[in-house]
Amino acid sequence: MSGGSYDYLFTRVHALDDQRTMLENMAVRLEGLPYAAEVAEQTRRVLRLVDVANALADSLTDVWRAVEWWDSGDSGEPAVIRECEAYRAPALVAPEGDLRAPDPDMLYRMVDVGGGVYELRPVAGGEGQDDG
Repeated sequence: MSGGSYDYLFTRVHALDDQRTMLENMAVRLEGLPYAAEVAEQTRRVLRLVDVANALADSLTDVWRAVEWWDSGDSGEPAVIRECEAYRAPALVAPEGDLRAPDPDMLYRMVDVGGGVYELRPVAGGEGQDDG
């Protein structure tokens, strides 16, 4: 069997780019409505987050390809191990600080900040961790 276990996910890392023009048009339309400033800004935020997601996905393609080829019988676990060891998460900062790479030593929680928007926030002082 050759590839395809994940429908060649590693080749589709920029799938949302196809929506960029429509998102831009929607943002412009919303900006023209006197009552839609907040949703227009959130639409612009989606565009910025697409850029961040693309950068993160780009950094993962070698790992995704190795897993897909392993699961399809084209390679083995050593390739996955090699790519995971070689992986380095990019420091991601979108315009206006929308998203940063999480600290791997920190515990995080998804927080609803309203309007259907969620943010990843650090848990203060080990809150929510099991002590034993």
